[in-house]
Amino acid sequence: MKNFFKLLLFSSFFTNCAPSSYYQLFETKSNSSDITKDLKYEDEICIISYDFWSDKGSSGFSIYNKSDKNIFIDKNKCFFIKNKIAYDYFRNRTFSYSESVGASNMATKAVTGINKYGYIQQNKIGAGISTSKGESVTYIEKEVVCIPPKTIKLFYEYSISNLPFRHCDIKKYPNKKDNSSVSFNYSDSPVKFGNIIVYSLDGNNTENFINNEFYISRITNYPSTTFKTSVNGINCDNPDSYTTNYVKVFNFKSKDKFYIKYSGTNSGWNTSILTEKKSSENKVAPKDNSFYKEYGEKPSLKVEDVKVGDVLYFNSNFSSSKIKCEVTQIISLEKFEVEYQDGVNGRKKKRKISSKYVLYLNNEGKYTYLKR
Repeated sequence: MKNFFKLLLFSSFFTNCAPSSYYQLFETKSNSSDITKDLKYEDEICIISYDFWSDKGSSGFSIYNKSDKNIFIDKNKCFFIKNKIAYDYFRNRTFSYSESVGASNMATKAVTGINKYGYIQQNKIGAGISTSKGESVTYIEKEVVCIPPKTIKLFYEYSISNLPFRHCDIKKYPNKKDNSSVSFNYSDSPVKFGNIIVYSLDGNNTENFINNEFYISRITNYPSTTFKTSVNGINCDNPDSYTTNYVKVFNFKSKDKFYIKYSGTNSGWNTSILTEKKSSENKVAPKDNSFYKEYGEKPSLKVEDVKVGDVLYFNSNFSSSKIKCEVTQIISLEKFEVEYQDGVNGRKKKRKISSKYVLYLNNEGKYTYLKR
């Protein structure tokens, strides 16, 4: 019994030590030569600034009017672009909020009497009226936004990524020692995003077109214990106090980065980049079939070229894996008989299969359907 409680205590200790939340950190780069390292675009009239740091990433921006005239942002021609899909900044919405105002009119009077202890006591009693008034304010979204000289306006609508990415090279639930990452260039990045902004200067009908492009360049998973650090903050009510006032701060905070927080039971993942990790089906296979010998290094196998004894492949009924087989009979151009090894009991089996479901390995080691 004593050993049981020791084991229970030991297990409880490690369970409590395990982090309950994790963070996926995204690093970005710009594909626009006119974007500075601190994520700013500048021309003769305005400065556009970005700061992606937030949960899921803020794709919004601020525009500072450098000029001495008003500039006008045509939201109907401005878009957030994500993987070639354009999202409108102007959506013709109606917004509303409520305001309330309160007022009271109170009067008091002194009342003298004998309390329960037999002493004279004077109290004040009040009477009056208290009123409150509420009103709803409604306004319509502006299609064109004016930015006065030497002022800033903010434009925020969309997140860069709503789900963490699953990749086989990154541990899903890492500990402090696991900091593996996967990097991307512009061509293979899972998320390419940016903003198209159109503005004009007061008194000038010429429209200025700006296209700021970015992409995710690196992804890393961290436990919460690595992603955040406790530091001793200042007690504003009593700066001289020796009382410890710890606050959590982010370790990787930067304008060109953002994060997604997830838990150990997280069920929502973006799996679009799982294919980046080469599975056994996508690896370049050894040239063990007869096509390479007979048709050279670049075979383009047609249905009518298939012969008895050729090594082919077909899709498994239960998974996306490919099953290796050997042609034992050519029934017609539409159907072959093949022999393959059963993956459960290891026995050889034969089956008839339509030629349109048969594949071969090309010179790049990729599965390709027969030419018809």
